[in-house]
Amino acid sequence: MGFENGPLKRSIPKEKKEITRRTFLKGAALAAISLWAGKGIKKFFDNHNQLENFERGENEKDLKIKLQRPEFEENGKEVTISKERARETLKIFQQKYEELSRKGEQFWPSKVFTSDFFITIQLIESEYNPKAESSAGAFGIMQNMPVSVEDIVRYLTILNRQKVIVYQGPDQKEIKENIESIKQVVKENANWGRVLGKLYCIVLFACYEIGQEEYRRKDYEAAQKKIFPAYNFGHSIWNKKWKDWPAETKNYYFQAIAYLKRLKNIRAKIKARGIVSRHDYVVMLIARQQGRPREESHEKLEDSFVEKQIEKVKQAEKKKGAPLTDREIRALFI
Repeated sequence: MGFENGPLKRSIPKEKKEITRRTFLKGAALAAISLWAGKGIKKFFDNHNQLENFERGENEKDLKIKLQRPEFEENGKEVTISKERARETLKIFQQKYEELSRKGEQFWPSKVFTSDFFITIQLIESEYNPKAESSAGAFGIMQNMPVSVEDIVRYLTILNRQKVIVYQGPDQKEIKENIESIKQVVKENANWGRVLGKLYCIVLFACYEIGQEEYRRKDYEAAQKKIFPAYNFGHSIWNKKWKDWPAETKNYYFQAIAYLKRLKNIRAKIKARGIVSRHDYVVMLIARQQGRPREESHEKLEDSFVEKQIEKVKQAEKKKGAPLTDREIRALFI
C-alpha cells in the first residue's frame, strides 16, 4: 500500500502506545538532566558529531563545512575532506605564495625563479599535463609529492611563529589526512599545482638555503642547477656524493640544463622574429614539440624545426593582425 490516497491512518495498539509514552518520558528526562547540567538546548539537540566538534572548539564556519562534506570510500581509503575544503586549503597556500613572493629576494630570487626555470620543471615533471600522477604518488603539473606539501606547511608554520607572515591553515597532520582530496583538486586545475610547486621552491631556497651561495655570487644559473635536483629528490640530495645520486636524479639534472639551453635558444629566435603573442606559451609549446632533450648535436639539428614552428606563429599573427590567444597558439601545434 502507498500514500496515493492520502496518509495511511492506522490505530496504534495499546501496548505500542505504552512503549511510545515511556520513550517520550525517557527522552524528556534526559533533556531535563542535560539542561540541569548546563549543556544548553542547542548542544543537546545537535547531532552527536556536531556536539563533539563544539567540544573540540571548532568555529561555526569550519563546523558547517565539516558537517556538509561527503564521507566516502575511495580505493579502500576513507577520504575525510571534501573538494570544497581542499580548495580552501589551496586558496590559503596561494595567498601565502603571493605574500612571500612580494617580500623580495629573500624568498623570491627573481633572477633564479625565472619563467624558463618553472617551464623547465613543468616540462620534465609532467610535460605540462595537469592530470599527471606518478606511481610514487607525485601529482599535478609540477608533480608535487605529499611530503613536499607537508614541508610547505612546516615552513609556513615556522614563518608564522617568527611573525614573518600570519598562517592559520591546516597543520601537517591535517594535510596527511586530506591529501587525496587535495590531489583531486590539483589535477583539475593546473594553477593549484603551480602554486604548490612554486611554494616548494621557496622552501628549498629560503628554508634549506639551496642555491643561496650561488645567488650571493650572482651566478643565477648555477643557483638554478642546485635547485633542480633538490626539487626532484628532496633537499638532502646535496648531502650525497654524485656517485650516490639515483640515476633518475642524475638524468633530471642533465635534462634540466638541456631544457634551459633550449628555451633560451627558442626565446631568442621568437624575439628576433618579432612574435607579439605571449612568449612563455609559445616557447613552452615549441620546446615540448621537440620532445625530451638528447645529445647536443641533435639539438642543433632541430634548429630548422624550431624556425618552422615560429614561422607558423608569425603567419597566424599576420593573418589576425593582432597577438594570438593561448587557445589560438595551442591550435597551431595540435
